Amino acid sequence: MHRKKEIAIVIILLGVIGIFFLLLNNEKNKKLLAEDETFKIDESIKLYIDGEIDRSVELVYTKPITYGFLFMRLNILMNEYSDISSFPLDEIINSSIRITIPSMDICNNYTSNAKIDIHNATISDLIKLPQIGEKRAQKILDYISLNGRIDSWDKFFKIASIPEHAKDKIKQQAFL
Repeated sequence: MHRKKEIAIVIILLGVIGIFFLLLNNEKNKKLLAEDETFKIDESIKLYIDGEIDRSVELVYTKPITYGFLFMRLNILMNEYSDISSFPLDEIINSSIRITIPSMDICNNYTSNAKIDIHNATISDLIKLPQIGEKRAQKILDYISLNGRIDSWDKFFKIASIPEHAKDKIKQQAFL
């Protein structure tokens, strides 16, 4: 019974925090839009949104908006593969454009620039790295659980017995 109350309280708090950030973001958008003098009052902008969303939409706005405000409004159409990380959320959209929402890399559920945190990785995360299979991944996790953090790439490569040709690729795809 107490667990249900705790969950309800957490949900309510998250809702209040979410509303606070929406209001804060709305005030920031108003300030940004007030500074934009390039938009004429009698204009309207059409936004065609497609890509990795549940359905394509066409929206018409009578004043400029930011990408952040737009994506907040489109949140219901986004799915787990929608990747808006490359959009400048504070940038103002003040002309008609087509916006294509890219998809995350669904093969490994990371965006192309996301790196694996070695110390918080699972076996399935680690085996996505070059030359690391289940055995090497388990050796890495066992070492971390017994000894704590791995403080250098040299130590990491020694623990996992990584071949020389894979070291640079791993450094590009992960961090310690």
